Amino acid sequence: MNTKQHLPRRKKLIDRRLQLRLAASYAGVALLSISVQALLFVQELLRIAPRLPAGHGAFHALIPGVVQRVLLISLALLLPAVLLVAVRATFPVAGPVFAMKRYLKRVADGEDLPPLRIRKDDELQDLCALINAALAAARTGERPEVVELGADEEHEAAA
Repeated sequence: MNTKQHLPRRKKLIDRRLQLRLAASYAGVALLSISVQALLFVQELLRIAPRLPAGHGAFHALIPGVVQRVLLISLALLLPAVLLVAVRATFPVAGPVFAMKRYLKRVADGEDLPPLRIRKDDELQDLCALINAALAAARTGERPEVVELGADEEHEAAA
């Protein structure tokens, strides 16, 4: 689409809504995992507490504070990392989706554009080729050769 295909992305949130929704789902999974881990940790501490020598009541009283502190530290360390990885992992999808939306809006506005191009490492290369083939067919009235669908796409199309 432009000549800067080889340059790294400057914009970190290309499609803010899509990337934040995906990042929130990753964060939700991380939060659930940490919560389950904390619950299992508490269960084990409570199971061990009665086996301690006299004075295990004090240990019992300390458990909630210790678990809360460990949970908060885990969240403080892991949640930002999960969000960063999630946003970075969405680049190969969010970038092409953003480019395709912008390209199709410009085509709908009547602009005569060269074929759509996305970065070679991005996902959705087959969809990009299909958009180009459909637009070429609409412009010329001829049926161009269309990209072959993979086995997954053929299965979905048949359903």
